[in-house]
Amino acid sequence: MKLFTSDLDRTLIFSERSIGKLEEERICIEQLENKKISYVTKRICDQLEEINNRMYFVPVTTRSLAQYERIMLFQNTIIPPVAIVANGGVILRNGQVDLEWQKRMEELMANLPMPISEVQQCFVKQLTKPYLLKNQMMDNLFFVYGVNLNTVNLVELQELKNQLAPHGWTCYLNGRKLYIMPSELTKGNAVAYIKAQQTFDYHIAAGDSFMDMSMLALADWGLAPAHGEITDMPSIEVINQKGAAFAEQCLAEILQADELPIAKIIKL
Repeated sequence: MKLFTSDLDRTLIFSERSIGKLEEERICIEQLENKKISYVTKRICDQLEEINNRMYFVPVTTRSLAQYERIMLFQNTIIPPVAIVANGGVILRNGQVDLEWQKRMEELMANLPMPISEVQQCFVKQLTKPYLLKNQMMDNLFFVYGVNLNTVNLVELQELKNQLAPHGWTCYLNGRKLYIMPSELTKGNAVAYIKAQQTFDYHIAAGDSFMDMSMLALADWGLAPAHGEITDMPSIEVINQKGAAFAEQCLAEILQADELPIAKIIKL
């Protein structure tokens, strides 16, 4: 069986701003307080449904568990056997938390050189910069800060990353969000755990951000959009499309390749 692991936001699902499709072409798949916030196209929906029927499809997202469960597409229409959320911190199997993985994450958090309860206190000067806006803790695993991109100081954020490293933490600026999380809390570690549970013939992965790199590094075939951060990563196929056009082409290529023998896919 083939494994397809994919990031969600800006890879398979999109905001109104990033989807790049006319209103009549969009399907809303997520609402918050009666406001439509995420979309796919009908073609994406149909392609994902076919992939879910033909492969082992695993959504992999930095969203919290509650944020993932808001996506109606994966609750009502396409129900994957496994989903990885919280940047690898939580694994769902048939909608239920994988308790063995949860135990590993609890051990990871307990053994950090600096516990999560102290991070904001110890780095208060760095984390109260005026360009860092409201923040929240995600599933008791990491923090997300809103960022004012007009005033953000990238040199200071790199200094923060250097200061966090000895304490077992790191940070990623992704769009208008700054993630501060344990260095070992990665999508790749969670995907490796899934791959160790059963044998797959071939692994395909898709993603757009630096936080997807650990997952893409495990794949036989990695795909990234032109609008992403990792377009110069070796061994990744960059599809020169943005928004939903990327997702549609990416999924089309995967479905076409699924009809080929494994030996031929490897040569793609």
